[in-house]
Amino acid sequence: MNVDPPAPASKAYKAYVLLILMMVYVFNLLDRQILSILAESIKHDLDISDSQIGFLLGTSFAVFYAVFGIPLGKAADVIDRTRLVSLGLAAWSVMTALSGAARSFGFLAICRMGVGVGEASASPAVYSLLCDYFPKHQRTTAIAIYTSGLFIGAGLGLALGGWVLSAWNAAYPDPNSAPLNMKAWQAAFVVVGCPGLILAVLVAALREPCRGALDGEKIDENPRPLHTVIMEALTMLPISGAIVLYKEAGGQALRTNLLIAGIAATLGYLVGHLTGDYLQWGVLAFGIYAVSTWTQKFRKVDRDGFHAIFRNTPLLLGFAGFAGCCFLTIGPLAWLAVYFQRTLGASPSDVGLTLGLSYACAGFSGITLGAILTDRLILRYGESVRLAFSAGAICCASAALVGCLLSEAASTAFFWTVPFNFFSAMWLAPAAANVSSQVPARIRATASAVYIVTQVFLGTALAPFFVGALSDQLALLGVGPGQAVQQSLLLSQIAVVPTIGCLLWSWRRMRA
Repeated sequence: MNVDPPAPASKAYKAYVLLILMMVYVFNLLDRQILSILAESIKHDLDISDSQIGFLLGTSFAVFYAVFGIPLGKAADVIDRTRLVSLGLAAWSVMTALSGAARSFGFLAICRMGVGVGEASASPAVYSLLCDYFPKHQRTTAIAIYTSGLFIGAGLGLALGGWVLSAWNAAYPDPNSAPLNMKAWQAAFVVVGCPGLILAVLVAALREPCRGALDGEKIDENPRPLHTVIMEALTMLPISGAIVLYKEAGGQALRTNLLIAGIAATLGYLVGHLTGDYLQWGVLAFGIYAVSTWTQKFRKVDRDGFHAIFRNTPLLLGFAGFAGCCFLTIGPLAWLAVYFQRTLGASPSDVGLTLGLSYACAGFSGITLGAILTDRLILRYGESVRLAFSAGAICCASAALVGCLLSEAASTAFFWTVPFNFFSAMWLAPAAANVSSQVPARIRATASAVYIVTQVFLGTALAPFFVGALSDQLALLGVGPGQAVQQSLLLSQIAVVPTIGCLLWSWRRMRA
């Protein structure tokens, strides 16, 4: 590993590193978010249901992002982080571009799973890199600049996807005359996927800083980094995970693990049989089992840390409340582009540009102002105020979404997306900070991993599928396609009640 001496990098080089890493996050969200603007075209060309669209928008990506995020986060602690991010970026860029070759739902689903695995490598390693490039008093600003790539990428994904759809259809009204007989949505995947390979080369060329040098810490290198990463990855897979758990925790833990596997498989099958969506619930059951295996191992190797997280009632209530915030945010984010096209008759280019600008500008403003306001409120009301503040923010976001969905004119509905995106971004910074404030410093990363897993499973994986599946059911009852999406999004907002309940309950427990 090529490691810099402890001397700090120049200001110019640190600014360059931050710019490159922010672009990584831009591509992370661009490749993830572009699917929402392409969903209507994909549904028509592949003849798939809204439930399947929901699976592509949520579960196929989210479960693999969460499951592989744990071992890849561990990898960032023991191997060259710049190379890890570079390889991950190259992998998800290739899988995005390969999505353009999809001719079936199955192939596209596999590509989305690959995107999830690749993107899981980025943020843990980047956060670690920024802490070794910037001193403590500059880290919050550096992380905020990096995080801004989230909103830029999501907005750019919508705008660029809509533009490619319109431009390609105008240039090649007959797909048989297009290069390689590509449809517009296939071209869009290729257009956004290929540039990531160039960025991956630039990331690989970044210097790997010395771990802990800016904090005066000397961190010994892991003598067997590859072995550590492989063992962590094997823990997340069904058969190998059981074997690793048996060696670490013994026969009793293995029996419990097999019982969990049986329950997860049975429930996945039964719910799949009832809904007809075996793939959705099978993948979700796999993810739950994988995370359960990791949790069992964590309990064995660090019992005090395990209890600090899983016997911390305010923290667990916060996890549930913020997962609800994620559900209320991700569902509309995934389906609003479809709603504007299918229900209000807006063009893909108009939807992409308007929604993209709304998300990029209002979302960035929301997360920035949310962080500033909560930091000031904490000085007066204490750290528990993050939970009450987030409850208020998500309530305002839900009200704005209802206003959007009840608007008859597209222009009015577009206007309502601005406050929705603004308020739905305000809870993000308080949520992340809430985790760190409630656990010992040595397990903050682990607690953050648990927080991300709950967000992904209860929010990112379920929300898009829930809206799509509900839309299909309403269509079977005779509701028109446009109204079905509208009513599904409205019904999804019922989740605001238990969400606010969990956040306020956590707030009261912290104040007690």
